[in-house]
Amino acid sequence: MPIDMTIDDENAERILRELERAMSQANTDLVVFQEAEYTRGQLATETPKGWTGQTKREWRTARITNGWAVTNDSRVMRWLEKGTKAHGPKTAKVLFIPLTASAAIGGWKQGMKFGRDYVLKKWVKGIKAHRIVEAERPQAQIRLRIQMERHIEKAIAKAIS
Repeated sequence: MPIDMTIDDENAERILRELERAMSQANTDLVVFQEAEYTRGQLATETPKGWTGQTKREWRTARITNGWAVTNDSRVMRWLEKGTKAHGPKTAKVLFIPLTASAAIGGWKQGMKFGRDYVLKKWVKGIKAHRIVEAERPQAQIRLRIQMERHIEKAIAKAIS
C-alpha cells in the first residue's frame, strides 16, 4: 500500500521520532497481544465443549521470545485437531466408553447401567480431525496484517498532524 506525504525540514525530525516511537517493540507488541487474545477467543469458540468444557477452557495466550503464542496443552485438543485412527485397548481387555456425563467425569461407579451409562468395546473407530487450529491460522495472519496496517496508518496520521 503506497503512502504519499510531504514533509518540510523543520518537522521531519519530530515526525521521524513520532514514527519510531509508534513502531517501538512495546507499541507493536500491544497490537500483536490484542490479536492473540482475539484468536484465543475464536479458537475457544470453535472447540467443542464436550461434557466438562475443560478443553475449551485450556486455551492460553503466553509470551514467547519474540511475541505471543496461543496454546492448548490438552491431550484431548491434540486428538480433536489431528483425529485418531481406529484402535483397541493398549493394556486392558476392553475400552470403557462413557455415554453419560457422570460416567465420563467420574469413571465407572457402582450402580451404573451397561448400555445406558457406558459400553465396553474391543475396538473403536477413530475420530475425524476437526482441524480447528489449521483453519484459524490463516485467518489470524490476515487479521494481524490488517491490525498492523491500521496501527501504522494511525501512527503516520498522528505524526504528520
